[in-house]
Amino acid sequence: MVRAAHCPPSSNPQRPSLEVADIVRLHGEPLRQSRSLSREQERVLGDIARCRTAELGGHLDVCESCGLEKPSYNSCRNRHCPKCQALSQARWLEGRRRRILPAPVTSLEGDAA
Repeated sequence: MVRAAHCPPSSNPQRPSLEVADIVRLHGEPLRQSRSLSREQERVLGDIARCRTAELGGHLDVCESCGLEKPSYNSCRNRHCPKCQALSQARWLEGRRRRILPAPVTSLEGDAA
């Protein structure tokens, strides 16, 4: 599938040099060999390792301006995956911020007597 897109602005943040998925890919097998993991734990590690890789499929984004092609891989959608939950987490935090009353914060320390 080809999806039309525009080149991202150069101010977009770059991919971090190390992600949880990288750690799982590097150390997941030794962990599995040294520990007895539950079926759920095995599934979570596998999902995180495959998240946004060609293994889960994807599509090709093509810039309408310059023709640059960039693959976009599908997410695992696992609730434990930090990549998949980043947007939900940001929305949840923003919702909490909106509920904070615009009042000064004071600290009550010591005896009230």
